Amino acid sequence: MVVEIEKVNNRYRFKIKVKQGVLVSKFSYSTKSDAIRGFNRFRIKEYSEVNIEKIYIKDKEQRKMYHYIYRINELILSKPIKVSIEKEDGEYLATIDNLKLYSYGKSLSEVVGELKTDLSYIYKRLFTDDVKVGKNALIIKKELLKYLK
Repeated sequence: MVVEIEKVNNRYRFKIKVKQGVLVSKFSYSTKSDAIRGFNRFRIKEYSEVNIEKIYIKDKEQRKMYHYIYRINELILSKPIKVSIEKEDGEYLATIDNLKLYSYGKSLSEVVGELKTDLSYIYKRLFTDDVKVGKNALIIKKELLKYLK
């Protein structure tokens, strides 16, 4: 499912493309962040059967898409990890800036899947394996802890 965030008369709203057509929010928001929060509240109430792991939010102004990761394997995160996605030369580049992770591939599911695999590996190495980690790994661990509390 792709959700578009669009600007109309200096306000933001979301549009959802579904099989039956396009759903447009009846509310407008002052910021993009508010529009995304509005969509999240809407989705939870009206579309609880939609798999949140397969939702992509498209920002028409910046020509970017966003995806939110809500779990690492079976571990549910306390807040979602934001993935920024851009399309370059027919392929997708997905990044999690604060964790310094990126993925490059031909489809949205491929790049997000690779990031989820990387997060799973990082979580296992930093939180469950009994190993000493370096300075950079400790920085990533500290950042990842923000999503686990």
